[in-house]
Amino acid sequence: MEYLEKQYLSVKESIAKGKIFEDIAVFKVYPQKVFADTLNKLNTTNKSFLEVGCGGSLSIHYLSLMGHTTYGVDLSSTSIEYSNYLKNYFSSKTSFVKADAFNLPYDDNHIDVVYSIGMIEHFDQADQIKLCNEMMRVARKYVIVGIPNYSSCSAAYSTLRDGDEDHLDCSLDKLIATLDLRKVTFDGRGVFLPSSILDNNSEYKSILLNIYPDEYKDEYNKNDIKRLVAREKKLTPQFRRKHGFVEYFIGEV
Repeated sequence: MEYLEKQYLSVKESIAKGKIFEDIAVFKVYPQKVFADTLNKLNTTNKSFLEVGCGGSLSIHYLSLMGHTTYGVDLSSTSIEYSNYLKNYFSSKTSFVKADAFNLPYDDNHIDVVYSIGMIEHFDQADQIKLCNEMMRVARKYVIVGIPNYSSCSAAYSTLRDGDEDHLDCSLDKLIATLDLRKVTFDGRGVFLPSSILDNNSEYKSILLNIYPDEYKDEYNKNDIKRLVAREKKLTPQFRRKHGFVEYFIGEV
């Protein structure tokens, strides 16, 4: 059973038992709120957003709830099912389509912002370039691509080291060098983690606790989300990129 399917089944089971999504997924909710706020502030015309590889995403729903026109595509039936489940849970208006990321079902320059997080690293370097160029074809103003942070001083390091997902070599800096983008800025998201995961990465633990020692705890719930969002927003984009769970670039097309 794949990672996303396991997550989907776990979420459905927990909510069926009366639990609240924001309580069971604090460290999924808060960084995607930060990310959605960043996208919301981009200088766009029609405020339309497309997420490529949208399975299990929250940011596209948060953008919908902000009043934007939102779309999501994924080739996995489970991912589309999970996305629609979250759509119903959050009462968003995002339209989801099962489609191939290499052949997006949209016209050229059709959507203001096209983004993808945690997808391209599953493809070889030639296909990574193809995927980005296809997103750039559809994008009117911005393309955004994010990958897990492989640095030993990042929030993702121990999870990637001990996880069972296969990731291929991927460097955002090398990728950008192949793309025809007018301007590129870097950022990241997902700096905070529960102590049970921090304990598996002493290098990252010392960095985080030097800044926010009071965040060394394992019990978090929805009441912590607002604080975590505010704290992550105060950190510099450079810090978030270097130490967050995900690093990403925002490119102007």
